[in-house]
Amino acid sequence: MNNILGTITTAMVIDKNQTNLFAQKEGVTFKVLDEEVSAFDIGDVIEGFCYINKKDEYVLMTKIPSIYEGVYDWGEVVEVQRELGVFVDVGWTEKDLAVSLDDLPVFTNVWPRKGDRLFLTVRTDQKNRMWGQLAQIDDVIQKAAEGHSEMHNENIEGTVISSLKAGSYLY
Repeated sequence: MNNILGTITTAMVIDKNQTNLFAQKEGVTFKVLDEEVSAFDIGDVIEGFCYINKKDEYVLMTKIPSIYEGVYDWGEVVEVQRELGVFVDVGWTEKDLAVSLDDLPVFTNVWPRKGDRLFLTVRTDQKNRMWGQLAQIDDVIQKAAEGHSEMHNENIEGTVISSLKAGSYLY
């Protein structure tokens, strides 16, 4: 199962009613999240993003999100829990992605706060729990535009992605 959660996959529609659509992949039934339930028939193969929502339901979202396994993008911190980590809105229906306290700085006073943005992807552990995995500084630098000399002494806005003793990286 770990190879499906957090990824884009295809599944076969096995059941539908007026409001819900269900598809199956590798023996697991997913509730399909799509506004056009009537557009699908039993036996159709559909593509979507698979995850487990807050209600512990397996869902397949047909609108492909910008963050999934191996694909990085920005998400916004919506909640901080000191005993667990931070929760990030990554655009999934009925699900925020947790970043474990094990992946955050030791000192909680430098943790991301509500409203901060994080550059991350998703990983699934052996217990089918999905976690946000923060990008390494090199991953972010590869996607960033390089500064130029006209920017010297100019006020700019951006997102601090790493703080160092002698300055910060700003995206």
